[in-house]
Amino acid sequence: AAGAVRADGQVALAAVTNCGGVLEYASAALREDRQVVLAAVAKNGLALCYASEALRDDRQVALAAVANEGSALRYASAALRDDRQVALAAVTNCGRVLEYASAALQDELAEVGRHELRESACELLQASASAAAAGECGGLLPLLCDPDASLQAAGARMAAQACAAGSAAEPAGAR
Repeated sequence: AAGAVRADGQVALAAVTNCGGVLEYASAALREDRQVVLAAVAKNGLALCYASEALRDDRQVALAAVANEGSALRYASAALRDDRQVALAAVTNCGRVLEYASAALQDELAEVGRHELRESACELLQASASAAAAGECGGLLPLLCDPDASLQAAGARMAAQACAAGSAAEPAGAR
């Protein structure tokens, strides 16, 4: 009876729609079923690790997985880890997954990330300076109190250096 449930596509689809991780218990045939796997990774991107090798190489499946959970990139095929759109979607979801992208893309995406981080950090510094000048509490510190604080702090240091060098001295509308 348990084997019949594992092989029943409708039961599996309902199960993975509720909890993507149950793809682990599906039959090999269901792990090759695109509809079942798409439903699983939409609910839990990390379920990509249980998908068939062919579906780990399916661009739409990988995009759905990394949109849900950026670190699912590690389970995508090597070809998709070298796909700029897939890697960018993963890194956008979670910047810490850059290490799972291909070496060629890591350099490119890191540069994109550094540029965006500089822009954001300069804006944060300018907002913080305005708040401090107005006597409002805290400056930058409250903006850095979250799980990604070390990344933001590094970005703030980079932005402060860039701003001090005059690269951020232009008015916000001039960009």
